[in-house]
Amino acid sequence: MPHIYQGLIGRVNYDYDNKYLLEINMGYNGSNRFAKGRQYQLFPSVSAGWIISNEKFLSESNVLNFLKLRGSFGQVGNDKLGGFSYYYRYTYVNGASYSFGETNNPDIVGLQEGRLPSISIGWEMATKYNVAFETRWLKSRLSFNVDLFKERRTDILAEPGKFLLVAGINSLAPENIGVVNNKGYDLELGWQEQLSSGFSYFAKAIYSNAKNTIAERNEANQPYDYLRETGRSIGQFLVTSLTASSSLTNK
Repeated sequence: MPHIYQGLIGRVNYDYDNKYLLEINMGYNGSNRFAKGRQYQLFPSVSAGWIISNEKFLSESNVLNFLKLRGSFGQVGNDKLGGFSYYYRYTYVNGASYSFGETNNPDIVGLQEGRLPSISIGWEMATKYNVAFETRWLKSRLSFNVDLFKERRTDILAEPGKFLLVAGINSLAPENIGVVNNKGYDLELGWQEQLSSGFSYFAKAIYSNAKNTIAERNEANQPYDYLRETGRSIGQFLVTSLTASSSLTNK
């Protein structure tokens, strides 16, 4: 089945006196990877900025040449959910071979039901927050910027870790059950200068720090908390109970 994607985008920008800035975006997207009724989703975003250096009390400063404070909020979605795209449809796989009398013919096989469908699967969502300020000093030769960000990803597609074995099914279709939080900051320090000889140069240093945490995993019950992925970072190494007992024995 081909992938069909539709999107409508709207944007409004407002700038008052080159001091107060506002931008509003709206995206309305649709994907045939979901069942009817869950194919379309609205994704809004808004950002605002204040160029404080254009205010009268800073416009004549010889030290601080530019100061801008900005913040934003927005939501985006993801419909690319792993290698298999149409989880709301029934799937079938090759079954066992048939026997006729006492002869088994491995070339004659039937079909058996594969993974159960899930019509409730929808967009994975990411809600993002951002606060930052930008500065330029000493005739705009020195720059220093700080950017703080936070992101909460919800409805992440994951296989349930807790389920009952019913109707001969030993696995269920993935669901929108995962939640991951991300937060961090970026620091940027730069210097640029134009010399009288016509030679110019610039240097920039950037430092970033980010951390993610699995807030919800729907994982199976574990005998010890150190075996749980919930509350830890994605991909964090977990010491198994066998490794833990072995290390204690060696001591």
